[in-house]
Amino acid sequence: MEIGINVGGFNADTERPDNVARKIEDAGFDALVLGEHIHSVGNLEQHPPSSFELFTVFALAANATERLRVGSGIMQLGMRDPILTAKQAATIAALSGNRIDLIVATGSVSEEMRNHGTNPEQVRDVLRERMLAMREIFNNETSSFNGEFVKFDEASVGPRDTDGRIHVPVLLGAGFDGIGERVAEAADGWAMWPWDESGVAQAKEFKAAHPDKLLHVYGVESADDLAAYREAGADRVNLGLWDLTPGAVDAQLADLRTLVDSAS
Repeated sequence: MEIGINVGGFNADTERPDNVARKIEDAGFDALVLGEHIHSVGNLEQHPPSSFELFTVFALAANATERLRVGSGIMQLGMRDPILTAKQAATIAALSGNRIDLIVATGSVSEEMRNHGTNPEQVRDVLRERMLAMREIFNNETSSFNGEFVKFDEASVGPRDTDGRIHVPVLLGAGFDGIGERVAEAADGWAMWPWDESGVAQAKEFKAAHPDKLLHVYGVESADDLAAYREAGADRVNLGLWDLTPGAVDAQLADLRTLVDSAS
């Protein structure tokens, strides 16, 4: 099972993304994961508009490391153009040797959705179509899509791998009823945030029903829970590293390394 490090957003006042990525890799972890708010409406303290853009951080982190994977904690695909997002992901994949994963979701702030032209009441359906559209782009050198919310004809997007495909796993980060069916239809896996003790049982149930799908787990804070999700079949557990101010990262990584080693 991989162990990733989920970080808060980078900005001009935090330690640089490339420096943090090197430290995460040197500490023996497998992935750097961070979320995004493309812009902010209202609560600027919780979602500061000064945070760096997601794919730019991916490029810095991947360039600074050799084996570390980079990925989105949540990428707000409900507010993104699927063709442009596929192009950005393909570029990082080509530059990093396919060391990128995308966890996608709707986003949570209705005003932000509206500013991107997305109706909050339709955002789950919009997300579904954009995921399916990106799958078409990743799997076919030239692709078309004719949905209710996404339409394009004869789109050729690259760069591509030597087999003609774009190798970027896309996981759905959500927790609504019927999540297994939506993942089976449109995603390469599920990223779950367990809010109570039922999380391990949910993980086991998901992997039993969908053994070919990836399962990433967030919010794990104890060695016992980490071991339980390993036993449940999780492919990755992401641990939180929230203070990115200069000088604060090393001690947190040491504590997280101790937690992981105690669960081994």
